[in-house]
Amino acid sequence: MGGALRGVMDHPKYPDRNRTPLQDSHAQQYLAAIVESSDDAIITKDLNGIITSCNAAAVRLFGYPSEELVGQSVRILIPPDRQREEDEILAKLRRGERIDHFETVRLAKDGRPIDISLTVSPVRDAAGAIIGVSKTARDITERKRIAAELAAQQEWFRVTLGSIGDGIIASDPDGRVTYMNEVAESLTGWTSDSAKGEPLSDVFHIINEMSRKPVENPAALVIRSGRILGLANHTVLISRDGTERPISDSAAPIYDDGRILGVVLVFRDFTEQRRAEEALAEQREWFETTLESIGDAVIATDVRGHVVFMNPVAEHLTGWRFAQARERSCADVFNIINENTRRTVENPVTREIPARLSNSGRFFGTTQSRIQSTQRRRRFDLSGRLSGTRWRVSRSDDAARFRDRWQCHIPDD
Repeated sequence: MGGALRGVMDHPKYPDRNRTPLQDSHAQQYLAAIVESSDDAIITKDLNGIITSCNAAAVRLFGYPSEELVGQSVRILIPPDRQREEDEILAKLRRGERIDHFETVRLAKDGRPIDISLTVSPVRDAAGAIIGVSKTARDITERKRIAAELAAQQEWFRVTLGSIGDGIIASDPDGRVTYMNEVAESLTGWTSDSAKGEPLSDVFHIINEMSRKPVENPAALVIRSGRILGLANHTVLISRDGTERPISDSAAPIYDDGRILGVVLVFRDFTEQRRAEEALAEQREWFETTLESIGDAVIATDVRGHVVFMNPVAEHLTGWRFAQARERSCADVFNIINENTRRTVENPVTREIPARLSNSGRFFGTTQSRIQSTQRRRRFDLSGRLSGTRWRVSRSDDAARFRDRWQCHIPDD
């Protein structure tokens, strides 16, 4: 590598006339050792592009022994589609122009492309004339690979978050928006570009539906607590155009090595769900009012056989108030025995649910209060799963009309 320095150190006009030849030799060796020990590949060439020297790092990077490089044109290291780079570099150097470092690609001996960061510096003699060129190349292949993987990962996250049906907003630790997906744009009325860098409280404008008072910024709450939080009920989002929507949401901290880097907010429009709940509540109210007004006793259970509804007639016949019977086993409330033997009769609910009987059937029998008939219907939820049973009990005080023993008839499924 010493040849790379002779243009400067051995030039007859070297300015320090007070240095002895021995000192000059030591300085030259010292500088040569620095260049040779560098982790960056260093190659020197003349103004015609012929390689004059290279260090050990250049040998490792490009795979050529030094004797194969020295005396060759530097173009053997340049891909065919980048040969113009060398022409431009030499032209600029001859004009005395500065060349900033840049990223490019060079070829190893085995033809493998290498991503490098290249620095080009002129080598001048004591009079300032350019007598050669020094090129310093740093291998950035791994950095480029990591950057490509990171870009691919970021694109994956962008596409994934963009396709989620919920609104998503991310903020930095200061509560300023850093990301929004399309659903969040639609619900807030803000575009991602216009919202970026804005306070989350301005973009995600929420109030309490009942009091109409502002709700504290969830990002601030999460950053203070460091925990996942959900909004209280009756939270309304006011979009940029003034549209109000009831929402449900949660906010969670974004951690990195124990540090909170920001907050991610996930929320959804609750309007349709609320309408469905209100319709269901209205339907339930109508159903219960209707059952309370009929003359037969009605008891409904859940799938566990626990009482979930009783009308006043059922209260009268069983002696239980609904408030006391709620969530109790139907066998406790609807306690039936054989009138003759006085033995407990299996409660039809305990038989109905495990056996998954057909949708209708009829039971006849007598209890302490004479029962003309009990008719059961299975209840199903919207997904078709068994959710409980409903029993309709008719009472008769004319014991002669009925047998004195419990009978059960169930149609074949």
